[in-house]
Amino acid sequence: MVDITGGNTDPGVMEDLCRSLDVPFRVIHSPVLEIIRMRDERSPCSFCSNMRAGALFEYAREAGSTTVAMGHNLDDAVETVLLNLFHAGKFRCFSPRSWRSRTGLWLIRPLVLLTESEIGNEVGRLGITPMPPLCPFSRESRRNRIKDLVRGLEKEIPDIRSQVLHALMNVRIEETWSK
Repeated sequence: MVDITGGNTDPGVMEDLCRSLDVPFRVIHSPVLEIIRMRDERSPCSFCSNMRAGALFEYAREAGSTTVAMGHNLDDAVETVLLNLFHAGKFRCFSPRSWRSRTGLWLIRPLVLLTESEIGNEVGRLGITPMPPLCPFSRESRRNRIKDLVRGLEKEIPDIRSQVLHALMNVRIEETWSK
């Protein structure tokens, strides 16, 4: 787990879960929030994501790992597509599996085909207590506004997430306006 709060979070819930599953647990401290505040960062989400990933990959490489798994889900993918489309003018998203040449590690996202709701239902069924969000910016973020937009669109297009997933998997270069 990457702690961005400068030690102001209690990882006990995650630590207990990992211990019960006999999975090693480690807290990696990264002063991300402090740096965001010092720099008065205009785009804290992207900056934080890159900083956390950097800390995680550095630890994984030093530990001799070959693969890093992240918990991105289908909602994250849909939100990323729409964020890129609306704010960067690109139809793109992260990949479920990618090689990181800078670190020499694979990145996998094993939960990417599951929605937040499906994951939440399983967490509840298993009686797992989720950790509270660490991010103080999440309520006013672009991602949160996109999340609200998707929820609104879902009333008219119930399968919106699977439709965006289908579009991601079926991009044809001949149907684009590429140069």
